[in-house]
Parts: sequence; C-alpha cells; structure tokens
Amino acid sequence: MAGTITVIKPGLVTANTTAGMAATTAGDSFLNDGKTTLRFKNTSTPDITVTINSQLACNQGSDHNVTCLVSATSGDVTIGGFPKDRFDDVNELVQLTYSATPTNILVWAVSSGG
Repeated sequence: MAGTITVIKPGLVTANTTAGMAATTAGDSFLNDGKTTLRFKNTSTPDITVTINSQLACNQGSDHNVTCLVSATSGDVTIGGFPKDRFDDVNELVQLTYSATPTNILVWAVSSGG
C-alpha cells in the first residue's frame, strides 16, 4: 500500500524537520499546495531513482515525469515545488515511485506556503 507523506508547514514556530518518513515500496504521495519541496535521504544501497508523476501533457502531447537520483549510502536530494496543474491527480495528490525497494530512504515534504 502506498504511503501518504505528511506535509510539514513551518510557521512562526519551528517545525520538526529532523525525522523524515520512511519511503514505502508501493510508492508515496503528498497533498500538494504548489509550494512544497521534497527531501530524500538514502542511507543504504542501491542508488534510488525517484519518479514524480506528471499528470499533464505538454503542448507537444508528451507527459514529462520528473526524476531525481538519490545516491547510495549518502544521497541527500531536495526537489520541488510542484505546480498543481501539472502534478496533482484528481485528489490533489502528487504521486511518487521508486526504482528499487526503498530500504532506508527517508522522505520529507516541506511547504513554504502560508
């Protein structure tokens, strides 16, 4: 079963951004506000490619997913934001998948929105 990542929304009070959520084998999703960035940290092997599913075809008719490589043992990657019209599914969620079983991958979703 896919996991739902809780979006951290820092405000005037500091949010706890030290404990990420464990990535799930079936993929993950998060509620998108268009101002959310994702952080992935890999403390195991192998390298993992994260695919962020684009829901909208470009004006040439192609659907361009976004991928990022999170290197083995020490990979630490931040990517985002994700425009709502391009990445939201019908439930306003952004869908993520992983190229291999994410044994020790931590994921954070942090919104800069108000």
